[in-house]
Amino acid sequence: MAAHKLILPPPEFSDDPRWALVQRIAASRHFAKATQLHDFLLYITARSLEGREDEVHEFNIGCAVLGRDEGFLPSEDNIVRVQARHLRKKVEDYFSNEGQGEPLLLTIPKGGYVPRFEPRVVTARGEEQEHKAGQQMAAGMEAVHPWRWALAGLAVGLLIAACVGLVVWARPIKPANPFLSVLFREGQETNIVVADSCLVAIQDLLKTDITLDEYTAPEFHENMLARAPDPSMKAVVQKLFSRQYTSLGDLNIASRLWREAGGYPGAARLRFARHVGLREFKTSNFILLGSRRGIPWDGLFETKLHFKPIWDAERGRFFFRRQSARAGEPAEYETDGRKQETFATIVLMPNLDRSGYVLRLTGLTMEGTEAMGELVLRSDADPRLLGVLEKARTGQGEFLEVLVRVSSVGGAGTAPQILAVMTGPAS
Repeated sequence: MAAHKLILPPPEFSDDPRWALVQRIAASRHFAKATQLHDFLLYITARSLEGREDEVHEFNIGCAVLGRDEGFLPSEDNIVRVQARHLRKKVEDYFSNEGQGEPLLLTIPKGGYVPRFEPRVVTARGEEQEHKAGQQMAAGMEAVHPWRWALAGLAVGLLIAACVGLVVWARPIKPANPFLSVLFREGQETNIVVADSCLVAIQDLLKTDITLDEYTAPEFHENMLARAPDPSMKAVVQKLFSRQYTSLGDLNIASRLWREAGGYPGAARLRFARHVGLREFKTSNFILLGSRRGIPWDGLFETKLHFKPIWDAERGRFFFRRQSARAGEPAEYETDGRKQETFATIVLMPNLDRSGYVLRLTGLTMEGTEAMGELVLRSDADPRLLGVLEKARTGQGEFLEVLVRVSSVGGAGTAPQILAVMTGPAS
């Protein structure tokens, strides 16, 4: 499955209500199967928030979002205009449905592609009509005996109380998710981090496996370019460094986690691995989607793992190696295409300062990672996990590592089976 583009503005815009609105629109059902329109919306918004509105034109959109090359001629290829019409319709549909309560409105004026944000204006016509009707009713009731006013007031009060009681009673109570209750808490920020697919591609091209020390070195970019064997490969690596792509599976789980976060206290941010800093792991909560090859920050915690993800460059395979495997237990777990199975892990552990938690969802394949996201999002966690999660929720700093076998059918991970549950770090 093709990589999905993740387009983000600089970190200083992450709390901008305009960017938050666009994230909600892009994550809505209207864009679930509209990959190009999703990317189109994020691209034009990010550039606008950065003050680069002059770059929001047909040529750039065609090349950056719609896959056209540098020979693209908007005068001969109307792909951008066609997609813009579809995008405007999708945005209108959003505000007509689940976006009816949004305080901001987004429009993309015809003849251009720069988004416009305006406060939602509630028309006063209906209120005026209700006010006039109320005045007429009051005038007609002026002659009513005072005790009838009291009875009328009592009747209205009882009716309102009954309606409120019915609404509260009928509202379904959504059970708290055991995993999300640990992370999304009052006064804490949780970062949902998607993997850097471009970094994975760079490592594949250069036949290398980047460590955390290499990734955090000031000269990291230059060192990677220096490893390219020829100018053409160097140009490809440079191109990948200029892009921000992630997998569709990661983006799907990240958007669902972000939506679920709205039902919990605390703040949630959707982040790209390349924009995260080391110091943040001391004070914030994190959900890391993917392996160290896409999120090198995973290297901060790998020494504690019982099932360590390993990249075998010679064979081009990714597998889990079990630390201190006992007799009769496999030492390695890897994807088996013949059996249509792969493996993944869920790891919950304290952050660097033990002030919060890090949740790692790591699959040997995209299907594996996506299946772990589905498992975490379920409200009915496996009974073997509930005790540890409850201790973590009350701040007792528990460790949890789960190895899962996943059936991989038709590009989707299904039927997850828990093989091992570890409640203490390996070291």
